[in-house]
Amino acid sequence: MVVLLALVAVVLFLGMFVESLAILVILIPVIVTISKMFGFDPMYMGMVIIMATQIGATTPPVAVGLFVATSMLKQLMTRHLNTAAICLCSFFVLLLVIFIPWLSTVIPNHFLGAQ
Repeated sequence: MVVLLALVAVVLFLGMFVESLAILVILIPVIVTISKMFGFDPMYMGMVIIMATQIGATTPPVAVGLFVATSMLKQLMTRHLNTAAICLCSFFVLLLVIFIPWLSTVIPNHFLGAQ
């Protein structure tokens, strides 16, 4: 669990400054290797890492996700800078998914027929 929390912390930190796709391209080989070593489900790790990159993308100081959202909505960035509540709620959901792994895999497992 400590290794998973450390990976999430690194991805969240990098997500604040770097584009999500670049983080995924660079870190996926490392994350897959580490997740195999510790026996994590690949779908679970994928959900956790994607959630972490998206939370990092909406978190200042760079907030790449906010730039994209405000340009699509054609609004000013200052109107959406108060994202603390959204980031805290997203972080809480991420912690729930980390500590209760079946939350992220119950729907795919149901539709794919895996137990």
